[in-house]
Amino acid sequence: MAVPCHTTILFSSDPAQGATPLGTDGSRFEVDMDTPVTLGDPDGLGRRATVVECGVTRATVWNVSPNISPEFRNNTFPFVSGGTPYLIEVPEGLYSLTALDGFLSQAFVNQGLSPNLFRLGAQDATQSALIVFENQGDSVDFRSIAGGGQSDSTLRTILGFDAGLYVAPVEGFAQAGSQEAAFNRVNSYLISTTSLNGLVVNRNSTGVITQVPIDVPPGSQINYAPTVPTYFSAPELLSGGRQKWTFSLTDQSGRPTPTASEYWSFILSIRYHLVADT
Repeated sequence: MAVPCHTTILFSSDPAQGATPLGTDGSRFEVDMDTPVTLGDPDGLGRRATVVECGVTRATVWNVSPNISPEFRNNTFPFVSGGTPYLIEVPEGLYSLTALDGFLSQAFVNQGLSPNLFRLGAQDATQSALIVFENQGDSVDFRSIAGGGQSDSTLRTILGFDAGLYVAPVEGFAQAGSQEAAFNRVNSYLISTTSLNGLVVNRNSTGVITQVPIDVPPGSQINYAPTVPTYFSAPELLSGGRQKWTFSLTDQSGRPTPTASEYWSFILSIRYHLVADT
């Protein structure tokens, strides 16, 4: 007769909870358990574990992973106004179109320029961004520089513009990007581990144990609690105890997601059956 059993473990990236950060961006951590995770017989009846499955029943992640950063080479806004060239550097962060427009407006004022010099807007029908020029003859320089240069790191990719020089032919001219704006660098989070094969993603097992959808605004905490958690086979746990566990937080493409010093956590549920040897 098979007896169902289960155990749950809360893993957290917080060093105060025993985690060891791996790297400096907060996306990876290791836990060295005081007692290895084993699937023994709690009643000491000599039964062995079989049919092991794991699933994540809850996860907490802050939606703060940046979409603009010097690392992503998308954080500068070069322009010419009144014949004078300027360059604005945007700090690393998670920006919406509105937030980026607000930052640029204040940056213009800080340089003695009009807050409406260049305004960012949206063309909802095409999902593209707009740059509205206040003055005729002003320009935004999204040209690529051969051999590398500051213009190779412009905001054009996140705004959906092709490389080029955009000049206002009239006052109030609105220039639309040729592609959809790409503010959603992170569409969902993946939690992975090197201790388990995890879910099959298309046809490969890469250690992914859950996908965390983003359902909150930037800067807010995601509290993911699926009604029906997805479990996956974990025969690796039958071969002995697991003492060290390593976890990673990535985006949907497997890229590490900096956490802006915020901690993330999840509950791993392990369920299995005990059977007596015959």
